[in-house]
Amino acid sequence: MSASLPASEQPALGDLESCRLWLSELRLTDPEKAHRALRNAIEKANCFPLAAETRLEILEALRETIYFLQGEIAKRFLARPLPLAPMEQEACQAVLGLWQLVGVGYHLCWQDLSPNGAQEKSALSAQRMLATMADEHFDRVRSGEWIGAHYWRRLYDIYRDIERLGLEEIAVADSLRRQGQQTPREAFVETLLFAAASPYELNVRQQGWVAGWARRFASKVSVSSSPPPLDGKALPLCLDLFADMPPGYLPSPGAGARWLDTRALRKSLKLRLQRLAHGGPDYPVARLGLGADCVQPACAELLRRIYPRWVKGGIRRRHERFPSTGACRLSIGFAAIHYYLAGRRIALGGQFSQGALLREREELALFDRLAKRFAEEYSRNQGFFLEDWQLVENWQGLDHSEGGLRLARSLSQPGARLSLGQLVALCEASDDRLLLGMIRWIRTTETMVLAGIERIPGRPQAVAVRATGIKAENEPYRPAFWLPVEQTDAGFLILAPGSFRPDKILELWDGAQPPRYLRLKALLQRGSDFEMVESALLKS
Repeated sequence: MSASLPASEQPALGDLESCRLWLSELRLTDPEKAHRALRNAIEKANCFPLAAETRLEILEALRETIYFLQGEIAKRFLARPLPLAPMEQEACQAVLGLWQLVGVGYHLCWQDLSPNGAQEKSALSAQRMLATMADEHFDRVRSGEWIGAHYWRRLYDIYRDIERLGLEEIAVADSLRRQGQQTPREAFVETLLFAAASPYELNVRQQGWVAGWARRFASKVSVSSSPPPLDGKALPLCLDLFADMPPGYLPSPGAGARWLDTRALRKSLKLRLQRLAHGGPDYPVARLGLGADCVQPACAELLRRIYPRWVKGGIRRRHERFPSTGACRLSIGFAAIHYYLAGRRIALGGQFSQGALLREREELALFDRLAKRFAEEYSRNQGFFLEDWQLVENWQGLDHSEGGLRLARSLSQPGARLSLGQLVALCEASDDRLLLGMIRWIRTTETMVLAGIERIPGRPQAVAVRATGIKAENEPYRPAFWLPVEQTDAGFLILAPGSFRPDKILELWDGAQPPRYLRLKALLQRGSDFEMVESALLKS
């Protein structure tokens, strides 16, 4: 705790009455200003020597306002590409800073209350500390910030102290975060379940659902210092209270080893999955306690994805990983990739300019490149970087497998911002082929941007497509990528979002051969800026 302030400088939050007066004068219509005032007031109160009961009353009186303002400021960095822009990062740090200040306040209450044997208030302080850390963890993940060792050490240190005093099973009211009560152990488990769900691979809406489920189902998970019976159906999550790592499925030796018994959780999730499967797409999800905002079929898909990570020992890697040391060049975004992969403008502004195309073909044939005036003009107008038709960013490979790779880029290095599910093109140092991929996860550290890329199999061709039929006579060509399956008429077509319709016929042109026609068969994958469709060429 910081040095105490003189009594003559008592803060605005010096007692419950002054706190209520201060709150009545706080202008919530200006969230940024109110948030800043709240941070300053709590920071000053944390430095002032208050009685533990008084400090606890003040924090409880502020709690509803804290959650409201945190939600308002968080809107400024949620669902943004990474790394965050300066103003977004500033909002993120303001939110995380307030969670930490609130956590310090409850920790001061805890330190003063726990030696005196006031179990009810000590348990309240303990639950609030862990709940605040769960909220901090949630917002760190939503902002793409990596949860480092310091966070886990802090969480485990707090829980060890709670266990030592035997307060982990004392339930306290927490109407703001859930209906009813929550024990310190449930608040602790909530954080562990959210971490075990691979939340960096989820979008913001999915993260919110999983956080709610972790809070809802934490009561189904017990924490013990000895392994639970293994019934072959559920595996326990394991952690070490003296370590600095999130939970996993490998038990740790020593006094800090803890096991999370997931047998009751497995039964509860299994029942809900069965009801969702039998109920169909119109089943009222809220009836299962999965959240009023959860909708089908996305709810069932996400629950199936989370289920093995919580109760079945996680997801085994399909391919072995190997360390990488070479550079990887990366281009990001549908339009930019099409531009660089084609080496020419197949379709600009929707329609073809035959004169421009003829001129470009002549220049390509003569110089093996486009005249600089065309390339620079289009690159500048589209906001792309141009490096002699090379991929535009240098990333460092960390490891790779047959299915994907993990890359890193310094935050100080200029580059595009990334979004989950975004299309990328990559060229590894050991392979000069240009391949497509999709961003599976992104996170940032203090110095780096880290990304996991899932490869899209096949050698892509930059093409243009347009709809066919009487109503589509003047339909403009749109950029696309064609990945043919060798020695067949089948292949995979990557289109802009919203393009797929079963059995839709498209005209495909690569700028060289005469136009061909293909039929769309099935939607295989949907990213944030593309759709991957199973297709077949039609015989002429």
